[in-house]
Amino acid sequence: MIISSTNKQLAAGVAILIASLVALYWPAFVGLHSRWVNPDEPYTHGYLVLAMAMYMVFSRALQFTGGKIAPRWEGLGLVVIFSVLWEASHLVQTQALMQLLLPLILWGWLYTVFGWHFVRKLTLPLLFLYFIIPVWGVFGIPLRSMAVIVVSHGLQVLNIPFLVDGFNIHLPSGTIAVAGGCSGQNYLLTGLVVGSFYALNFLVGRARLSCMLLILALSLLANWVRIFILVLVGHYSQMTHPLVREHVTFGWLVFAVFLVVFFVGMRLLENRTARGAEGLSDRSPDLSNVNAASNGPPVSRPALLFSVAVVVLAAGLPIAGVELVQGRNVSEPQGIALNGYAVPIDTPSGVWLPSYLGYDKVQVWEARHNGSRISISALSYFDQQQGKELIHGSNHLLGASRGKVLSPVVLSSGVTLGRAIVNHQGLEHYIYWVYKVANHYTISPITAKLWQIKAILIGRPEAAIISFIMPCTLACSQEGPTNIDGLMDFLPQEF
Repeated sequence: MIISSTNKQLAAGVAILIASLVALYWPAFVGLHSRWVNPDEPYTHGYLVLAMAMYMVFSRALQFTGGKIAPRWEGLGLVVIFSVLWEASHLVQTQALMQLLLPLILWGWLYTVFGWHFVRKLTLPLLFLYFIIPVWGVFGIPLRSMAVIVVSHGLQVLNIPFLVDGFNIHLPSGTIAVAGGCSGQNYLLTGLVVGSFYALNFLVGRARLSCMLLILALSLLANWVRIFILVLVGHYSQMTHPLVREHVTFGWLVFAVFLVVFFVGMRLLENRTARGAEGLSDRSPDLSNVNAASNGPPVSRPALLFSVAVVVLAAGLPIAGVELVQGRNVSEPQGIALNGYAVPIDTPSGVWLPSYLGYDKVQVWEARHNGSRISISALSYFDQQQGKELIHGSNHLLGASRGKVLSPVVLSSGVTLGRAIVNHQGLEHYIYWVYKVANHYTISPITAKLWQIKAILIGRPEAAIISFIMPCTLACSQEGPTNIDGLMDFLPQEF
C-alpha cells in the first residue's frame, strides 16, 4: 500500500498531539501506570490495550481518504473546558475524573486541528481507551449479585440445599464466598477489549453490535459457569478439593473456552455477511474513484504546525496558572487552634478517632460542655496528595467501630454537624463531626472538594475533620443530647 504525503502529515500531527498530551497531563498517566503494573488490579492489560488503540488511530490516519482536512477553531472552547475541568480534578486529587477526561481532551485537540471529517474516524478507537481507565470497579457489586442469583438458580435445579447470605453461599459441607475477585470483572473487561477490537477492525454496521452483544453474554456466562463448577466441586468434595482454594488458572481456562466459542461465532457471522454482500454486488454502483476525489487538498504544513501550537498553548495555560498558584510560599500550618477552653492531650491513644489515613497531624483535647466531659479530635491534612487526602475512598468515619450514623443537625450559627453513635471501649458515645477546609465548614464530601479548589488557589490548602466525642449517660438515643449549640464555641476559624 502506497501512503501519501498527506496521510504521513496527518499521522505526524496526531503523534505530536499525543506526545503533547502525555507531557502536559503527566500526573494522570503516572496514576494509570501504577494501576496497570499492579498484578492485583484488573487493569494489567493496560499497556496492551493502549498499543491496540494507537494501532487503530495511526492506521486510520495513514489510510484516511474521507474528506477535507481543515482546523475547526470552535474546538478550542472544548479543549479549554476539558483542560480546566482536568486541572480542577488535579487540584482536589480526583484521579478518576482526571483520567476520564484524557480521551476527551485528545478528541478536542484532534477536532480543532484536523476537523470533523478526520476526527469522526478516530472517535471509536479513542473510546477504546476507556477500557483501561480504572472506573470499572463500580460494576463489582452488581456483577457479584448477578453471579449469586444465577448460581442459586442452578443449585435449585440440582436440588442441592443451600442458603444465601449476602455474597456467601452456605452449603451443608461449608461456605463459598463470592468475593470481589469473583465478580468476573477481569473476564468482562478482557472480553470487551477483544470484542471491540475485532468489531472495529473486521466488522461494519449491525455486525459490530452483534459482536459486542455476543462477547458481553459469553464473558458473563464464563464467570457464572466458573463459579457454579467451583460450588459443585466444593459440595461434592466436602470442601477438600484444592480447586476450592486455588482457582485463578481454572477461571482463565474456562474463559478461554468461551473465547473460542466467540471466535467461531464471529467466523460464522462474517461468512453470512460476505454472502449477503455478494448478492448485492451486481446492483452496487462503481465507487472506485470516490475516495481519490474526496480526499481534498493536501494538508498545509504551516497551518498544521500553527494549529497544534495554538491548541497546546490553550490547553497549557490553565495548567501553568495553577502550578504558579501551587508554588506560592505559604506559612507552614501548625494544626488546629481551638476556640474556647480545651486542654490538649499529649497521648491520645485511648481516645476514639475517625478511621482516616494519611493525615499530617492528630490533635486531641478534653473540655467540658453542659457540665459533661467531652473529647475533641482534629485530623489535619496540610499537603494533600493522591492517596493522602481528607476526602478519599479509604477514609470512613466509623471504620471497624460498631456504630450507627444518624441524621445531621444544624446549629444556630448555620453550621451543619454530622452525627453518629459509636461503641468505644464497651461504652456508647455520641459523635459530632464536620470537615474544615480553609475557613469553611461542611459535612458534604463533594462540597469539601469544591471548597478545596478555592483554598488551594488562595494558598490555603490545609483541611481537617473535627470530631466531638460525648459519652452517653445510659443509652444513646436517636435524638441525642439537647443544647449542642455550644459546640460552635470550640470550632476554630483558622489553622
